[in-house]
Amino acid sequence: GTPEVRLDGIAPDGSLFAKELALLYYLATTGQPQPRTSLAVLLWGDLNDAAARGNLRKTLSVLRQSFDDWIVIDRDTIGLAAEKVSCDVRRFEQLAQAGLSAGAADKMQAAIDLYRGDFLEGFTVRNAPDYELWLAHTQERLRGVAVRLLDEVAGTHRRRQAYGPAIVCLQRILAMEPWREETHQQLMELLAADGQRGAALHQYERCVDCLASELGVEPGAETQALYARIRAGTGSMPTAERV
Repeated sequence: GTPEVRLDGIAPDGSLFAKELALLYYLATTGQPQPRTSLAVLLWGDLNDAAARGNLRKTLSVLRQSFDDWIVIDRDTIGLAAEKVSCDVRRFEQLAQAGLSAGAADKMQAAIDLYRGDFLEGFTVRNAPDYELWLAHTQERLRGVAVRLLDEVAGTHRRRQAYGPAIVCLQRILAMEPWREETHQQLMELLAADGQRGAALHQYERCVDCLASELGVEPGAETQALYARIRAGTGSMPTAERV
């Protein structure tokens, strides 16, 4: 989601420029000390080495005015004090890994609760193509994890015939990736099973619009057949075996 920085729960005094925030976000997300040379290239790759290193030193000087106790600097690396810093991205990844590896729905749900939107949503930094590439890749990776978690939790709810929570999970998936035809199918089935036949038919219309706008294709034969069955009142209801 939209990035936030807090020191003991309070926003730090003063304002930081984009490159200063970018460095802070990168160090917090990676959770490991980073080589100075790599950070200089990451944020000022369009400059020569001397200028890039100089900008890194200036940026660190500004950050240390507010975060000196949290920044760990040595001759070759820069990082954040791991014992003093909490980062929701790392917590999200830890919960997701634990939940998926053990099939623990509670941990998966806890991870989902942390996911409020794309990584660093709304944040941009100019003249830093390597950073922008890292940002885009991280957004895509974390979004993929969130989608997998939502799909797994939706399946758990569906097997228990808890259609309402399962519907919410699938709707969140489609808000992130509206081109997922299989998810549209699952949502249509769940809405029909929940007695929301009109909503299920409307979901098919949304599927048609999304696939046309996103991919330039029509729904497949299976989705069209499901729509026909629901419209005729003979649609097969979701079962545990279909999850």
